[in-house]
Amino acid sequence: MPFLSLAQPLNGGPPSSESARAIVEAYLSDSTWTEERQAAGISVTPSKIRLLSDERDPVVCQKLAGGTSNNAWIEHFFYKAGPYYFNLALLRPPIERPDESFGGKQGLLIFDHNFELVGIYML
Repeated sequence: MPFLSLAQPLNGGPPSSESARAIVEAYLSDSTWTEERQAAGISVTPSKIRLLSDERDPVVCQKLAGGTSNNAWIEHFFYKAGPYYFNLALLRPPIERPDESFGGKQGLLIFDHNFELVGIYML
């Protein structure tokens, strides 16, 4: 499984919807992910990516959160592309975390239109 890197580094800044979108775009378009996309049956182009929000999509966001929420260490971003949903959990910069030594993992979770998990990747 290839390592998914940010198309645009966070440069020590806080995670943003733009940096999260870059991760989804890389997953959907980068040739190193072709095998994983094919195995999951994903053939959506990056032009179909749409940021989801609690205001516009409260039920979907609640389902994708699955009991998780933004906290002092991690911020979540939710996207839809075609029939797939993407949940990105990105670490906040060390200066914004209560414990700067916390080095947890960042992740990309992909769900189908029935909210069944089709892929999970550590970033």
